[in-house]
Amino acid sequence: MLADQIAVQQPYLISLQEVTLWQTISVTGETGILADQLDLLMTRLRPATSKYEVLAGQDLTDITAPLGDGSYLRFLDRNVILARTDLSSRNWPCQTFDPELSGDHFPRARFPEELNGWISVDAKIRGKSLRFFGTHLESPVSQDDPTQVLQDWN
Repeated sequence: MLADQIAVQQPYLISLQEVTLWQTISVTGETGILADQLDLLMTRLRPATSKYEVLAGQDLTDITAPLGDGSYLRFLDRNVILARTDLSSRNWPCQTFDPELSGDHFPRARFPEELNGWISVDAKIRGKSLRFFGTHLESPVSQDDPTQVLQDWN
């Protein structure tokens, strides 16, 4: 399990992609959490080590779909960087890639806009400064799909 490896290896920085959140939204607007991968990981890390915190996060694809009874299902995809709490860090810019994927890339299905991006932090580890990047590139749909190559910073 990821939390077990983090507890054993104790890396200074951790880049996570596709950290999803699944929620329900009632007719009255109340939200309920079905699954929150970030919360699950952080909860699992707490007993093993309290040395980690969410340093930076980036919301990407955010889809809400009706369930038929007036309520909705929400899916949120995120990039996240975790850092050890003994690390000096600052400055966490993030950006999405261009082009953003849309249903035109998927001939058999229609998807809303799918966002992918990058996130970074400046950190100081053992007296040395560094910039740490995390990214989630879109995988090519086929051998001829130029999507990954065309991803460029906005």
